[in-house]
Amino acid sequence: MSKKVTSAAKLLITVVSADALGNPAPLKSIPVWTLSDPTMIPDFLVAPDGLSATGTAAKTGSVTVTAAADGLTGSEVIDVVAGDAVTLTLVVTTL
Repeated sequence: MSKKVTSAAKLLITVVSADALGNPAPLKSIPVWTLSDPTMIPDFLVAPDGLSATGTAAKTGSVTVTAAADGLTGSEVIDVVAGDAVTLTLVVTTL
């Protein structure tokens, strides 16, 4: 499953770690984050504790965001779609 957002959307992505029963569980190491296409979220910034990251969806397409810590990996696909039209242009051609 993926998360759909519009271009220029401000994103907050958080790490949620849990034990086998779904209870909150702390991580022993700081998560390391990767983006499948860094140009999709060019201002991607990870918090010092590694538990969250922010950024702005810059262009349309799909990007996979991954965080890894303690031998565990979590990923989320973000589908960025165009926002509402804000300009209208006329193109004149000759026939």
